[in-house]
Amino acid sequence: MLIRWQYYGSLRCNGPPLFFVGVVLLLLGALFVVLVANDVYRLQRLATEGLPSIGTVVKKSMHRANDQGTTNTSYEIDYVFATASGRRLEGTDTVDPATWDAVTEGAQIPVEYAASRPTIQRIGDRVKPPIGSELALAAASILGLCGAALAVQALRMSWSPAHAASKTDSNAVLAGSPGPGMMKILAFLQRWVNPLNVFALVTLFMGALFLVPGLGTAHQESLFRREGETVSATVLTKSSRYDGQGRPSGRYYRIAYRFVTYDGISVEGSDEVSGGMWRSIRERESIPIVYLPDRPQRNRLLANDPGRLPWDCVLGAAFLSVGALLAGCTLLPRMRANRRLTSGSKLGTAVLVLICAQGFLGAHADDVQSSKARSALVPVDSADAAYRQGHDFYEKKNYAEAMRWYRVAAAQGNALAQVGIGNLYGMALGVPQDYAEALRWYRLAAAQGNAEAQDQIGFFYLSGWGVPQDSAQALNWFRKAADQGNEVAQRNIGLMFLQGMGVAPDQAEAIRWFRKAAAKGDEDSKDALKYLGAN
Repeated sequence: MLIRWQYYGSLRCNGPPLFFVGVVLLLLGALFVVLVANDVYRLQRLATEGLPSIGTVVKKSMHRANDQGTTNTSYEIDYVFATASGRRLEGTDTVDPATWDAVTEGAQIPVEYAASRPTIQRIGDRVKPPIGSELALAAASILGLCGAALAVQALRMSWSPAHAASKTDSNAVLAGSPGPGMMKILAFLQRWVNPLNVFALVTLFMGALFLVPGLGTAHQESLFRREGETVSATVLTKSSRYDGQGRPSGRYYRIAYRFVTYDGISVEGSDEVSGGMWRSIRERESIPIVYLPDRPQRNRLLANDPGRLPWDCVLGAAFLSVGALLAGCTLLPRMRANRRLTSGSKLGTAVLVLICAQGFLGAHADDVQSSKARSALVPVDSADAAYRQGHDFYEKKNYAEAMRWYRVAAAQGNALAQVGIGNLYGMALGVPQDYAEALRWYRLAAAQGNAEAQDQIGFFYLSGWGVPQDSAQALNWFRKAADQGNEVAQRNIGLMFLQGMGVAPDQAEAIRWFRKAAAKGDEDSKDALKYLGAN
């Protein structure tokens, strides 16, 4: 409830945001399907009806990477082969550098083709069923279907702010009070989380994100300087990352190479380089690299020396310093305040409990309050008996029978039964959730002077459930209940003055109302006074 009150937007309808989420998921699913569907189809055809053949290499081609659109080096082989029926076909396939080096023009290579569509073909032996690709396609399809379902559901929901508050939505509220663990979590968030703290936390995280890899790089560089061996490597591929306009997005260039260690081990590696170095190096050229003899997988270009202190170490240390300074400026004053509420502070634990403890409704009022109200408001014995029968069924969670007996008592003017019916409609217990209907029953009970019903009407106005949100009306109904000694309404008034909900913030007035509620035994108000230092 606290989150709803503080962050509930002016739109007050769930249709547009849910539709937006659904469309985004649908588009993402469709994009993934388009990306993987063709490959899955080809691999599936080869896996289910592939036939082997022998092809002859006609031509070998290497497409070099450059800044004019070819972002990755690729190796292609053109070949010819004959099907089982004697049909002669030509084909082209992209292969890895090792395969490209191993074959020569005129050499024979294994080819596989689909029996029903020989144009679907590839170099190599029979492929296995593409389980991974099929799973990816299935996941993309499920993602798209979920998005479509959400979008359709959003179209069926209210898009009008005027009707959203009265529209039935069983997920819009909590059906009861959160547990103590959740209260503590929410209290912690309310006390310590603010934009400056979040910014400090993000800055510290960014610092760690840069510093930890930077320290690892610095350690590896020290090993390269002490133990590294230098050899020549052959450039295999070049790759770069581009944005939609064909310009490099950032400075991301990578070169892949292969080298042989002094022990005769062939190793492939890659390294990120600058744009200038990337342009100056060509595929199949020799470049010097350095590697660790006991771990040759750790290697880099000899000319790509980051220095003794990598830049990410410096950047990480700067982020950590700024984050620590911001955290110190925001957290230390709060810790030194010794739990005192300042004018700009968040709600503390006790004040948070005031809202959370009420939950959706005050359906479970104190036994003493209920007993007094029962004796004062029940007009006849039969109505009282019917209400108690309904309450027994309510306690047993038999809401259908509870509603039946509540209606018997309510028909005779029993205010407590009318409140019970309102609670069932408000919390969707045994009936569809209907704020307007719940509010109607609360008004019937409030007309008889029932303080609990008056408090709930105020709560509905404060939340904007079944009626337009109106803090002034909420305060008016809370006062009617508080004047009868309802401690829940008294602490709600204290909360409104503390937070400035529809009134000017007034801590002294808030304390006065908290003391009234605490005098009647309200533990939440006692905690609030303790937190405010007004015991």
